[in-house]
Amino acid sequence: MDKEKFGVLQSQSFTGNQFEFVDFCDSDFGKKNLNEAIFLSCAFFNKKSGSGCSFYGNKVRNAKFINCDLTLCNFAFADLFGAEFTNCRLIGTSFENASFSEQLTRKKYFCSGKIEDSNLSNASLAGLILENCSLRGNRWYDTDITKTDFSGADLSDGEFSGIRWSDGNFTGSDLRGASLQGLDIRKVDLSGVRLDAWQISQLVSELGIIVS
Repeated sequence: MDKEKFGVLQSQSFTGNQFEFVDFCDSDFGKKNLNEAIFLSCAFFNKKSGSGCSFYGNKVRNAKFINCDLTLCNFAFADLFGAEFTNCRLIGTSFENASFSEQLTRKKYFCSGKIEDSNLSNASLAGLILENCSLRGNRWYDTDITKTDFSGADLSDGEFSGIRWSDGNFTGSDLRGASLQGLDIRKVDLSGVRLDAWQISQLVSELGIIVS
């Protein structure tokens, strides 16, 4: 189905509204409030110019992106608490300094967010706190996870390749069913991590240990 071309106007309201099969390429979102908006099969990437939309500093709390192309989009400094990305193309997308967390006190916070069945190849999640978030079934090829906190997160059934495992915090996470290419158990803290028996056997065998 062809997508309707959309130009964002200053007066356009997104909060709580639903958009389906809309082409947002080259739209200027400024610092618009996208809280609780729902985007279904929408495009935010211009294939001709090779550029994605900017959501820099936007409020995107509890918004949902389903089957959307968000390639090379910029979510830097965006408020993404409760946001959901399902079956999306997030190739090269930047989430640097974005937030999926809610600060309760100076020392207390909790996270809420979901990225599932999406392509995060070459995306930047550097510095994100994704504690206890649902991150199932994603493709993580050469994804930047520098100082990313995945503690307690569900990373099951993911495809990992070309990432620097030691750069992130995976303690207490669920990695069952995931391909763990490049994971050296001597260099990564796997305390409390959930793994399948076949994964453990594979990781140990890579150290030259024969499991019978």
